[in-house]
Amino acid sequence: MNWNESEESAIVKLYNVMAALESSGMLGRGKEKTTKAELIRGAQSGALADRSRPSVEAKLMNVSYCRQRAGLSVVAGYKPLSNCSNGLLAAFDLDREKSTSN
Repeated sequence: MNWNESEESAIVKLYNVMAALESSGMLGRGKEKTTKAELIRGAQSGALADRSRPSVEAKLMNVSYCRQRAGLSVVAGYKPLSNCSNGLLAAFDLDREKSTSN
């Protein structure tokens, strides 16, 4: 099943949350930290409800490719996979434009 525009936007936002938490030292196990699994479960209870965990994990690796292509850091554990859709590339680029214009 192909990912729709809202799912691709949601996965980019999820990745950005993970990246921000990782850069601040708040991603992982431990007191007051958030795990990737918790974030994924949260997304699966909302915008990504129709996606399995393996599907979400694979798409996160596609987002790593988008970030690497843009010269940005990637979240540890999500090796870039280049077989991402044009829709995901567009969602990533749109999110990036929004964040730089604010």
